[in-house]
Formats: sequence, C-alpha cells, structure tokens
Amino acid sequence: MKPSINLLITVVLILLLLPATVQSQNNESNIKKVVFGSYSFKSSKTKEYTINSHREVLYTDRLDKKLSLIGELSKSDTKKLFRTLNESSILSVNLNKPGRDYYFIELINEDNSKHRIVWESNPGKEVEDIYNYLEDIVTSISSSNETQAISK
Repeated sequence: MKPSINLLITVVLILLLLPATVQSQNNESNIKKVVFGSYSFKSSKTKEYTINSHREVLYTDRLDKKLSLIGELSKSDTKKLFRTLNESSILSVNLNKPGRDYYFIELINEDNSKHRIVWESNPGKEVEDIYNYLEDIVTSISSSNETQAISK
C-alpha cells in the first residue's frame, strides 16, 4: 500500500508544480542579439552597433548595413550583458518617438522576434541605463583595440 501512496503524492506534486514551471519559462526572454545606436539628422548618418551571443561586437554606419568586427567580449561579460537584458523589464517598454536626432535599441530573441525602442529624449531611467551600459561596452572594446594597435 505504501508505494501507491508515494506514487499518488508524487503525481499530485507534479501536477501542482507543472503550471508554475511552464509560466516561469514563458516569462523568460531569450535575447540573443542587441542592436543599438543613434541617428543624426545633421550628418544624415546612422551609427549602429550589434552585440551577439557569440561575443562579437560589430559596427556599421553604412546604408548597406555591412558590419565590421570591432572586437569581442569576454565570456563573462557576454553572460553578464545578456543576463542583465533578460532580467530587465526593457521588453515591456513601448517607445517609438524618433526625432531629428534619435537613439534606438533593438532586442532580438532566439525565435528572431524583435523588440525595438526609439527615442529622441527622456526614454526613462532603465532604457537610458541600458543604453549607457551598451555604449560603455563599445567604448571599452574600442579603447582596448586602440591600445593593442599602439603597442604592436
């Protein structure tokens, strides 16, 4: 009799915990790539950076969108970036207010769905903090590459 009671308890626990597991998986995003940058009306140029889950940091300012590799992130910095993006509430931000000069962040998930945020000013603290974090990564990679080029 005891094995059937244990089996019954196990089945009941699985049935109780299964909805919570499914819900938590649905709430997690799986961002694999972030594209961000800015557009200047005065120069008619878009500066666009891409950071992907393969640790590559890419840049383009061309209309043909041809990307140039400017460096790579460490594995730990890549994990930290995507963990920060996935744990943030940035995917719930709906902002599409470009102006003459504007900034943008586009998040691309594993299923290739995209979430784009565009603003001229005052995007909110979280969006601004994430944009600054992304810019800091590019600045760090760029200055690291310049230092390596000078020392060679």
